[in-house]
Amino acid sequence: MRIPRIYFPNNCIIGEILVLNKDITHYIIHVLRMKKDNIIELFNGNNIVYQTKIIDLNKYNRIRLIVLYKIYKSKESHIKLHLAQLLLNTKKMEFIIQKSVELGVNTVTPIIPKDYNINKLNLLNTKIKRWQNIIINSCAQCGRNKIMKIKKPQPLIDWCSLLKEKNIKIFFSPYSNNNINKLKKLSLINEIYFLIGSESGISKEDNLVINNYKFFNITLGPRILRVETAVISAVTILQTIFGDMGS
Repeated sequence: MRIPRIYFPNNCIIGEILVLNKDITHYIIHVLRMKKDNIIELFNGNNIVYQTKIIDLNKYNRIRLIVLYKIYKSKESHIKLHLAQLLLNTKKMEFIIQKSVELGVNTVTPIIPKDYNINKLNLLNTKIKRWQNIIINSCAQCGRNKIMKIKKPQPLIDWCSLLKEKNIKIFFSPYSNNNINKLKKLSLINEIYFLIGSESGISKEDNLVINNYKFFNITLGPRILRVETAVISAVTILQTIFGDMGS
């Protein structure tokens, strides 16, 4: 039986008694249907995992756990991947964030398109909170013990201005004549920044930014991919060649 995993951001010590809040208590009782003496794994988001046991379970009170042991367990890739994704509709954006967690992306930065509705900017703070919850839930599901970072949405020029000249920068474009083999010739790659646009592409202004910051233009093949497919394909390729999916 798979041991349930719950995000618990605090540091713990062996033998410590933990009291869980009402939301987690409700989840453990009514969703996981756990019982006394069942084992629960807690991860704190910094590659520390605690194995705990339920010692008291009462739906009218908060669940108490005892910490049995802790270990350092990293499932992070040796290649750091930073995705810049043009803002999409809610469903697609949430899907991309979830899959980015599962595939080992380090950071996701939502990029505000030039034609983005200014009235929607005020809603982004609410979306960020939801995205953070999706990240935590995805980490719990896939076994990842470090929380992927979601950056504040920003224009492409602002994101690029933080990059260094030596950073590897990729724009995955369906119109490029270069494939990923162009990057295989580069050595000592341990960090990659990559941009994926929307179904309608990118603006002329953003294309100028890409050229000015000397992005590699790379194709994902001869077919036009949905954005969600492009993200999964790009990360899988990068992890296979440079990360922890290869030999």
